[in-house]
Amino acid sequence: MATTPIEVYCKPGKTLTVDICARGSNTKLVTARSLTEATNRPGWYTCNVTEALSGYHTLHLYEGTRPAGGWDIYLVDDTTVDTAYEVGSNSAQVVIALQLLGLDSPLNASQTRSALGMSSANLDTQLGNIPTVAEMNARTLTSATYATQAKQNTAQADLDIITGSDGVTLATTQGNYAVSTFDASTDTVDVGKINGSEKAARVQARLADAAIELTVDDATFTPTTTTFETDGTITADSTLVGMAGTWYNSSGDPANDVTYFITASEGTTTNSNDKLKITVETMPAAPADGDVFVVLGAKVK
Repeated sequence: MATTPIEVYCKPGKTLTVDICARGSNTKLVTARSLTEATNRPGWYTCNVTEALSGYHTLHLYEGTRPAGGWDIYLVDDTTVDTAYEVGSNSAQVVIALQLLGLDSPLNASQTRSALGMSSANLDTQLGNIPTVAEMNARTLTSATYATQAKQNTAQADLDIITGSDGVTLATTQGNYAVSTFDASTDTVDVGKINGSEKAARVQARLADAAIELTVDDATFTPTTTTFETDGTITADSTLVGMAGTWYNSSGDPANDVTYFITASEGTTTNSNDKLKITVETMPAAPADGDVFVVLGAKVK
């Protein structure tokens, strides 16, 4: 049997007594016990229960003979303070519900873990795994082994090499990236569609296959505004007569966007310099050595 302190709240400044009955019973287990108001907590009244009571009970408070209210309380036969709650209050309902579930009010550590679905967890261990300030500081850029400033600088340098200093140009190689620039002289690009059209891609390819690129050669003949020798290998004369050609060169003259019709072509067999000689409509300027004349849609007869 323990002396169990109980406390209950009522209006301050009253002289109160309490009867205690088992919840739902009319039998008084404690009768007219005096309540003492706490000195520093106005309205809180206490007394000791020495009758070894446990479980749900009801407190009936009296001011003299006049009832002052009813309170629910769950008593435990020990020396901890049990608090009463006004009958029907939310607090009383919560306490009752917890007790019906076999839980303490408030929940103890084990019950708290169970309520959170962590009945097997060790909260102390888990909380202990949270890094301390010192551990967090040890993981900063100045000392961490996985994210040092030096390593970040190296990563940035690698990215610069991959993308190029202007952020656009691809580097030739960078470790496992194996990135290379496009070499127009050796690399190929297969295009299945142009502007969404497969036909456009096919026609463009056929036109390119049919075209003949002739490079101006001024070693044995000085080009004029109508005639020039090329590196072409066509042997017969007049093969290209009636064809049209345009210039692809760096000088800009003759104008690249103008097409010139071929009026005569002298094959390598006839030409004394063993060159393919081309005569076209008069151009605004003579081509230079190395300029490229593209014959469009030409076919060797």
